[in-house]
Amino acid sequence: MTGKRFSCALVLSAASLVMLLCFACSGKTDDASTAVQMERRTIIDLADRTVSLPTEMNTVVCLHPIPDYMVWALDPDKMASRSRVFTMNLKGGRMPFPDAEIKRLMEKPEVPVFFDAVDPEQLLSLRPDVIVSMTKDPKLEDLQKQVNIPVVAISKDTLQDYEASFRFMGDLLGNTERGNTLADYWHNIIAKITEEVALVPNEQRLRVYYASHDGPLSTVGRATVMSSIITLAGGIDYATTDDGSSMKATDEHVAISLEQVLLWNPQVIITKTADTREAILSSPQWAQVSAVKSKRVYASPAYAALDGIMSLMSLGWVAETLYPDTVGFDVVNECKNFYSLFYRNDSLTSEEILQEQ
Repeated sequence: MTGKRFSCALVLSAASLVMLLCFACSGKTDDASTAVQMERRTIIDLADRTVSLPTEMNTVVCLHPIPDYMVWALDPDKMASRSRVFTMNLKGGRMPFPDAEIKRLMEKPEVPVFFDAVDPEQLLSLRPDVIVSMTKDPKLEDLQKQVNIPVVAISKDTLQDYEASFRFMGDLLGNTERGNTLADYWHNIIAKITEEVALVPNEQRLRVYYASHDGPLSTVGRATVMSSIITLAGGIDYATTDDGSSMKATDEHVAISLEQVLLWNPQVIITKTADTREAILSSPQWAQVSAVKSKRVYASPAYAALDGIMSLMSLGWVAETLYPDTVGFDVVNECKNFYSLFYRNDSLTSEEILQEQ
């Protein structure tokens, strides 16, 4: 979905025109705001769906933590709720919001994420102007019909998709300036890292295995942000090979056998947590894997993990971890710049940035 374009056209219905003319002729200016509220526009979301929605957005409900964050970053007063996983991230310290902001966000009602059982009645009770979900959501059209509220989708399937999602959300919420500022930063970091990675000859590129959410024998499909980060960083991800082609592309919880890992024999292993790294390094069953022999098993920093908004920072960290003689990325200073811009947080210390999950 990289470089996906979306278009937006403002459409004023004939009925609205007639009502406005009537108000003008009758002098009923008090009712003009009602007519303005009837103005609609069409927008093409990142699932290539054409959706009609109000011109003015005042309240938004999100069914995933990524759009939750984007609404907060672009216009926090429009957040009508917080999704379950967004709540988990707040409680788990994965989002460096100030304490006062966490308290404010925790006062909002919690809604499910799209892969939970979504309650249409709860959504209706929040009276949102729009509901934002993800391109992976298989029930976008069904939900829109159930609640008769516009439902749009953004994407995080690849690292590049975040850029398009920021631009889309900026347009949706009427804050294109900040949406484009965040998207431009995102684009420039990717361009810088990939330019340096391009200097690594193909024959020197390393086989990489990513151990994800559920421990050493859990990985991800090729159409996930984690896999895209490894590929952009110059690694050969298991999921992108013929051996990994049978895995569901968008699955972030793929169970894999130890035999498959041994046959793949990765030269580098990246883990989501320090516990998973230690489990691999201490296991006799993994001892013959090339990455273990050379002690090239790394846990990602907590503030540069391979998922979520912070995933942009992981691109630089992964690239420099793989090719330290070619790629230069100061993860501490760049994270400070990133969190200042994206979270308005200037208080992160070097120790906090480098701590592991």
